Amino acid sequence: MRLRRHLFTCHSVHKAISVSEINKHRLINNKFYLSNKVKVIRNMIESCKFSSIENSIDFRKIWGIGDHKTII
Repeated sequence: MRLRRHLFTCHSVHKAISVSEINKHRLINNKFYLSNKVKVIRNMIESCKFSSIENSIDFRKIWGIGDHKTII
């Protein structure tokens, strides 16, 4: 049953989405999908959409994180 479901998934999917190259290679190496069916779309966060909150706890100071790093 598991093999039949696996084969159905492999043949019926037109494209599969992976959020990283590592996951893409896992899907291909484990023979879940053919390499031409897997597309990488990175899971991104737009840090410019977030702003600092005044009077908030200074996590940078507490955790020793420099000003050049982004905290989300």
